[in-house]
Amino acid sequence: MARWLVILPALMMLLAGSVGAESEQMKKFKSDYSTLSEDLLNNPGERAQVENFVYKKDVATITFIEGELHLGRAVDGRPTTLTFRGKGNCTIDIPVPSERNCLHAVSGKETIDEDFEFCFIEFSDNLDLRLKEQFEFTSEGISWKNFHASKEFQGEVFFKPNIYHTYDNYFQLLRSHYERAEDGYLFIDFNRYAFTFDPNRPEQVQVGYEFEGGDVVLAEAAAFQRQERGLYEDSALSKIQYPTRAISKHGDLVLSGLDGKRIDEDSRCDLSLVIERDSLRFVSLWLSYNLSEDSVYVNGAPVDYHRRKDFEHIGLILPEYAFKGDTLKVSIWYDGSNYDYALPYVQNPQPSLHTFSFTVPGGSDYFMPGMGPYTDGERGKDVFEVAPQNLYNRFYFTGFVTGADTMTVTTDAGLMMNFIKLESINKQALECFIPDATYEAIALESMNYFSSLLGGNPPGVFGMYVVPEQSFVSMPGMMTLPQDACVTSGTMEALGGFHLYAGYAASRQWFGNLMKPTTHRDTWIESALASYLPGLLIERKVNPGSFYSNMLNRRDTLLSLNDVNRLRPISISDRGVDMLIANKGAWLVHMLRLLMLDLETMSDRAFTRFLFEASFTFNNRLYTTNDFIALAEKHYGEPLDWFFNYWLYDYPIPRFDVEWTATEDGGEYIVDATVATQRATADFKMPVIMRVETADGQSVFVRETIDGTEDSFSLGPFASEPVQLHFNEFLSVLCHEDVSRR
Repeated sequence: MARWLVILPALMMLLAGSVGAESEQMKKFKSDYSTLSEDLLNNPGERAQVENFVYKKDVATITFIEGELHLGRAVDGRPTTLTFRGKGNCTIDIPVPSERNCLHAVSGKETIDEDFEFCFIEFSDNLDLRLKEQFEFTSEGISWKNFHASKEFQGEVFFKPNIYHTYDNYFQLLRSHYERAEDGYLFIDFNRYAFTFDPNRPEQVQVGYEFEGGDVVLAEAAAFQRQERGLYEDSALSKIQYPTRAISKHGDLVLSGLDGKRIDEDSRCDLSLVIERDSLRFVSLWLSYNLSEDSVYVNGAPVDYHRRKDFEHIGLILPEYAFKGDTLKVSIWYDGSNYDYALPYVQNPQPSLHTFSFTVPGGSDYFMPGMGPYTDGERGKDVFEVAPQNLYNRFYFTGFVTGADTMTVTTDAGLMMNFIKLESINKQALECFIPDATYEAIALESMNYFSSLLGGNPPGVFGMYVVPEQSFVSMPGMMTLPQDACVTSGTMEALGGFHLYAGYAASRQWFGNLMKPTTHRDTWIESALASYLPGLLIERKVNPGSFYSNMLNRRDTLLSLNDVNRLRPISISDRGVDMLIANKGAWLVHMLRLLMLDLETMSDRAFTRFLFEASFTFNNRLYTTNDFIALAEKHYGEPLDWFFNYWLYDYPIPRFDVEWTATEDGGEYIVDATVATQRATADFKMPVIMRVETADGQSVFVRETIDGTEDSFSLGPFASEPVQLHFNEFLSVLCHEDVSRR
């Protein structure tokens, strides 16, 4: 449908609000926004000599011992920028254990206590009023010396809007400024650190660190909620108050282009949001930076909004306040290409209803859950509706302009798998073409294996497309599985070959976009489970050696991250490096499996039950990290706080230096061993599976718990002399180990 037909009732409002005359509110906002980037040297401002001034902002304490201070860039008669040169200090307490660990991983420190010569502050709280209560200011600009210092110390580099920022800092400062209060926005940059208090983010406190010279964005060293909420235990991190929640998204998408994926300018999304704060006038949402918005309406009327062209963030400025429980229907017209996700979204990851109306190039094929039949549209276009019954946190689709044939097979559980065959993918054209027979057999084998492991068909899936595309998205009901993949020789073959790709695409049917995380703190679980399950497939259907090679490759990847100081606790979830979350998450799940392993029967039954219940639970209701931990404890049979405190909320990979000896006593043998554990805390403990190999060719499996940084244990007695101690059998622990016989 053409856009002018959709918005005709509001056409005159659109022309008046966006084309003919910009609102007074928006004119002022643009002027104020421009003020924030004015050159300080040309800004009049106010100056004062200050001493012994202490300002506390949440967990940060800023002290100006003595020096010169300049206030500038006034908005509504109040300054928004402060520079200080002299003697100062900033201390920041990091009250959340896992975030202290993250700060240590990033900067080598668990708390911050830094003297500084220069600091740069952007603020919209009452810092200026507090200063003027104690010190006499004169109306004069910043001195040349201090201006030069502001450049030398990169005072504004990390505050200025940057494509890598999730939020537009200027927008955030102004939205706080218009409600100027004691708990308003504050950003301070000093030395290599920056502290931000932003009352309008889900987690209001952020600590950043300049990882190395030349960085254009700070590493997020810590993030948590404001002090008065008191949510400082790791177990409370999922109690986040988001400002909005999406309850439905409807896309009217007109697609074109050589790949059939370009979104044309007549496209629109209606996004229904529920307000979850007491009141809001400024609303944040996001759209892929490869998509350009044309206009935005709220509840049928055009609204002011701000978006920089290189940002995903869109800041809506409502004409009046909305209150808790209100619903906003946001309509955005947009276009663009090369996007990862076609619809606007909010930071709250809770799932919502997705529906679509697609107008696509005639003769093209699209694949996604909930598709209706094609009908003829205007000018050679095809039209179809999409109405999946399930709720999604993200909804992806794929399409091909050229027509596609389909080959259908049925899984052991009765699910129809439709293999898409494209003329453009054939063995003559592609060096790494996977033959049809191999491609189909391994994909079918993967689905059959997980169906038997997890108890039937994937949740909410009634049919399956297998699309020959390189992607790691794989929607429920749509496996994106490349048929052009160089995985049949070399390193990839040793790691499981094509089974690795097929296993991941299949595992995402159970642990993918139907999962329902409560907050962004819980999104690591999806990545961890979906990353580990392909290993089970490889272990059972390829060979155990490839599975263990895969796990060792993941370990080596983590160690390489450690070498460049990029390891973090995986509890930071979507703030982390994807490679870190996937690889360490897979190891965490593997270690849980080995904890649950019955060494007498070598049965994985407890772990399999854990996976089954996780799939059923996490795809049918909102879950948190605490739910994951409780489920693991249920199937392990004991508390696991010691396990998650280290492997989820901390980051070091331990090293075990093991020495052992065997002694004879009355015709029997005892193994005595000592273990020195490096890179671990004094309260570290971890059960390790070991295998004692004896001279008569027998092997005995045992599980011993390593406690602290120094430990010793005895194994036996054995009827035959032990000839080898295999420490960390089955790779039961993510670690380095060095084992020697005394």
